[in-house]
Amino acid sequence: MITPFASSTSNGEVSICQSGGEPVIVTVLGSSHLTQGFQQPELFEDIDIYIPNVFAPGSDSNNKVFKIGIAKDTPVSIDEFLIYDRWGNLVYNQTDIDPHTFDGWWDGRLNNEDLMKGVYTYIVTFTVRSDSKIAKGSITKI
Repeated sequence: MITPFASSTSNGEVSICQSGGEPVIVTVLGSSHLTQGFQQPELFEDIDIYIPNVFAPGSDSNNKVFKIGIAKDTPVSIDEFLIYDRWGNLVYNQTDIDPHTFDGWWDGRLNNEDLMKGVYTYIVTFTVRSDSKIAKGSITKI
């Protein structure tokens, strides 16, 4: 069984990790453009968005909810956060999230009822400095 946990890094950021200690990370890349036929460097630095692949509602761990981790003061807003069950039914939907202050992350329930343990699919649309990005993947509820 994989046990999720949160760990702090030397620069004060918090990483969502698996029992092996490796962070589950989606790196959001900045925009690049072509000038005179050559690709120019990105307009801004990469931004790391931490998206776990497992969470444990009802446990004593720090990962009781499916929460997206973003470093403090990172200019990111989440436009839409969707979670679907294995049959494609929408089980969670939030829009216009400030990830630095948001407190309504998914707790593994729908209409105040616990959903089955298993694999769910997520789609997150977010904006980084006016550049829209999409992250897709799966989350396992244990």
